[in-house]
Amino acid sequence: MSTHGLAQLPADDHLAPKTAFKVLQSTVLLSTENSTLEIAFHGAHIVSWIVRNVQQLFLSSASSVHGPAPIRGGIPICFPVFGPPPSKDPFLKLNQHGFARNLPWTFDGVQQSQDSINARFILNSSNPQVQKIFQPAFECLYTIKLNHSTLTTSLKVTNPAHSNLQFQALFHTYLRLPPQSQPSDVRLKPLKGLSYTDKVLGGKTFTEERDQVDFLAGEVDRVYNHVPNQIEIDFASQKKILLTTSSLPNLTVWNPHQIKSDAMADMEKEGSQTLTVQSIKNC
Repeated sequence: MSTHGLAQLPADDHLAPKTAFKVLQSTVLLSTENSTLEIAFHGAHIVSWIVRNVQQLFLSSASSVHGPAPIRGGIPICFPVFGPPPSKDPFLKLNQHGFARNLPWTFDGVQQSQDSINARFILNSSNPQVQKIFQPAFECLYTIKLNHSTLTTSLKVTNPAHSNLQFQALFHTYLRLPPQSQPSDVRLKPLKGLSYTDKVLGGKTFTEERDQVDFLAGEVDRVYNHVPNQIEIDFASQKKILLTTSSLPNLTVWNPHQIKSDAMADMEKEGSQTLTVQSIKNC
């Protein structure tokens, strides 16, 4: 692995970058003055995001960051499909959620400034493991930017071929609930008036009528369509997260509830203490 674009330390101490990174055996660590981020090479998977000593992401202790299985928690990337693959070429050999989260990505280095740090990862169709299961040509460039209190993820998919590239891409974000809070304490807005598909109720379509979406009735698994670019997630007034998206028109909201969580082999005992908010792109 190699790095590039590192900022040279200026002579004045007060202008020195307050960011740093470290390459470990299985992960890359990024840090700013009051936040840290850890990214696994396996799946280019963000496994930890800490702001002011508070962990923002859920990661199951029953899951390994070393592979080969997908990592349960953090921020996985689903590509080139979300959910079960279509029963047609070129998706016939794919597993649930595609292959991006199951394969090692190439670390393409970092760029630093005084207040932020970027890391880049690449996965493309030249990968021998990809070629065994997916024939279309593509390149995924994943850029992750960390600053004091904001995490920005950007996935650029390039099609070098003359034929169309059909795919889905999704950030499968697992947010950790604050201590002493429950899924029933969480509120999302503004989703009122949007249509959504309820997977718990067999894929039926409804229109959201609530000003704020809650999680009072057990397992929640819904796909909201044509969502606004900003979604506010309120965790029992203990903290708020503002989710801002571009070119990701659909949003999946999922909480497994305790019964389903306990039945999942790679989910820890407190697995229901996560809220999964997933931004989806269909092409």
